[in-house]
Amino acid sequence: MLTPGLLGLLAAASGLLIANNYYNQSLLVGMGRDFYVSESVIGGIAVATQLGFASGLLLLVPLGDILDRKKLIIGSASGATLALVAVAFSPNFLFALAASFFLGLICITTQLIVPYVAHLAEPEKRGRSVGLVMGGLLIGILFSRSAAGFLGQWLGWREVFGFAALMTLLMTLVAVKNES
Repeated sequence: MLTPGLLGLLAAASGLLIANNYYNQSLLVGMGRDFYVSESVIGGIAVATQLGFASGLLLLVPLGDILDRKKLIIGSASGATLALVAVAFSPNFLFALAASFFLGLICITTQLIVPYVAHLAEPEKRGRSVGLVMGGLLIGILFSRSAAGFLGQWLGWREVFGFAALMTLLMTLVAVKNES
């Protein structure tokens, strides 16, 4: 059953988790400086993340039709936490590139949340419920770049990814607690 609290949690999770795919776009200059690569080379980080995301849409999202969506949501959010930590602690550009691809690949959680909400919602509330989750998704995409740019300017790009890992971990723990 989809309670208002669960719906709010899933809408917030949708925004928080999709944002992980977009933080790097505001942080590329700092990342390039730290890895001693040009702006054209560091742009590969954003490309790798989006290629990973496209791969996840193709390879992982269909698993939601045959496996338990709750477990997939928690698993992908857990994987995103690990990928964010890997990006934050990347020792060099190639490691950051690979970690960014994996981050995009595993950050398909929102695409699992939307059908999960549609399944849980009562038929007369389905459109509103999915709309709220999609609203969370769009807010996450739009807010992620601004937040990352602001925090990155003051704290540094590694700290932004570290903070995102912490927030993703907390959201995952709340989801696990809510599952039981």
